[in-house]
Amino acid sequence: MKLENGDIINQLGKFEVVLCTTNSHIKQNGNLIMDKGNAYALNLLTNKEFSLFAGLYLKKIFPQTWQFPKLMTYGCVIPWSYNGNNSIMYTGKNSLLGLFQTKYCFYNSSTVELVTRSTCMLTRLAEVYTSIACPFPGIGLGNLLSYQVMPIIEKLPDNVVFFKL
Repeated sequence: MKLENGDIINQLGKFEVVLCTTNSHIKQNGNLIMDKGNAYALNLLTNKEFSLFAGLYLKKIFPQTWQFPKLMTYGCVIPWSYNGNNSIMYTGKNSLLGLFQTKYCFYNSSTVELVTRSTCMLTRLAEVYTSIACPFPGIGLGNLLSYQVMPIIEKLPDNVVFFKL
């Protein structure tokens, strides 16, 4: 695992996979709630298609209800297909977009449990993809502190890079 300073938005096209930290709350319109933080920024860059496709993807996997308080039991869910290309295109930059769940619902704080689950899933994905960028999980709007998260993520391989502003 590597740690760098920078904005996750600037990593599109530089990494095979770009993640955003998120919750699992789907709105009545089918969109995943992505109204703040790095999820909001990525959603804006994709003309709000990211939240729509994330919501449709998650609803397809878990069709029981619109709200999933414990939706992603495996934590991180990445990537999914957009227009059959296995990627979301943004200004010609090709990166797979995905989710790193840190919260059960947008109004909750991040939990160490979810960061741990998402990190376990990310460990498996790091065996498949050559380069993965992710915001440092759980801090900022998640209300966790770096010292709570670092022991969880520090054992990830070097093809996973976490970014801190």
